[in-house]
Order: sequence, then C-alpha cells, then structure tokens
Amino acid sequence: MARRLRLFVSAGPDLEAEREIIGQAVARLPVSLGCSIKRTPKRGDPLAPALDAIRNCDVYVLLLGTDIRAPVGLELITARRTGKTVLAFLKEETSRTPAARAFTRDTGLSWTPFHSGQELENLIQKALARRILEGAGSYA
Repeated sequence: MARRLRLFVSAGPDLEAEREIIGQAVARLPVSLGCSIKRTPKRGDPLAPALDAIRNCDVYVLLLGTDIRAPVGLELITARRTGKTVLAFLKEETSRTPAARAFTRDTGLSWTPFHSGQELENLIQKALARRILEGAGSYA
C-alpha cells in the first residue's frame, strides 16, 4: 500500500528561508508524491511532538548555518537512535560559532555543503529522488 513520504527538517532559526526551500524542492519533484514535512519547534513550543515526528519520519534533514541551538542536537540523537536516513547540509560562506564548528566536527556526519538556495534545492531533490527509488512503489 502506498504511503506518504515523511520528512523532518531540523534547523536553527537562522535557516528559515532554507526550510521553505526544502518544501519547494519537494513540490517541484517531477513525480506525484504525497509528502508531509515536520520541523524543529519554535522557541516555547513543546518538544515531544517533534521527537515523535522524528521517530515516525522516513528522512531526517539537518541544516546547519551559523549556530547550533537546542533542540537540534537532541533531534539528531533521536533520528540516529531510531535508524533514520540522515541528510546533513552545511551552509557555506557563513561564519560559525565555536559550538557549530564543534558540532560539525563531532557528529561524524558526512556534511553536504551548499552555497545558495538553488543549490540546496537541487541537492535535496537528488537525495529524495534516490530515497524514492530505493523504496519504489511504497510512496504515493
């Protein structure tokens, strides 16, 4: 039975535009695809629904720009503990805080750099196309 592709986008508040680009990238995929996208909660919003969304997602997308902020680290831990596909993207040409530099170094992730919104859109589309092909027939 076909199901929706479920994404979770984890990012700090400095990457709001990039989160929107991911939604546009999914909408522009050249296939008819049911998809739901959840995201890091805004400051003051409860965390539990986001962690549940990560446990139930197919693909966990991590965006890092200038800084790493709570609860992004916990979101990554949850994704890893539940065996999710992790796509990690690193915004280039931005200065990073010491915490963000340590996070990129210490996570052990293979970071994919991007310089522009258009480049991020292309990278997301390619990564999701691979994921869809791997699960051919599962998503609608």
